Amino acid sequence: MDEHKLHMLLENLTLAVRSIAHGGREAPGGLEGLTMAISGEGNQSPLSSEIGGAAQTIADSNDRVADAISDLAKAVRESHAKG
Repeated sequence: MDEHKLHMLLENLTLAVRSIAHGGREAPGGLEGLTMAISGEGNQSPLSSEIGGAAQTIADSNDRVADAISDLAKAVRESHAKG
């Protein structure tokens, strides 16, 4: 398997897992945002909106993790098939 491709696949997986934990760069999201919303910390929007946003970040990031794992598995299979 191409080392650069492997690095990129693992980087995508790492970024997705971090997104689940912390959300994006713009504002806390993911589990961190969910925790902040529940506790009321930094809450400027209605609680339901904050929780919904954090939950969507977690769901989207879980999809990215699944995609990254699938891509990695495919690359490994292709690498083994080539010899």
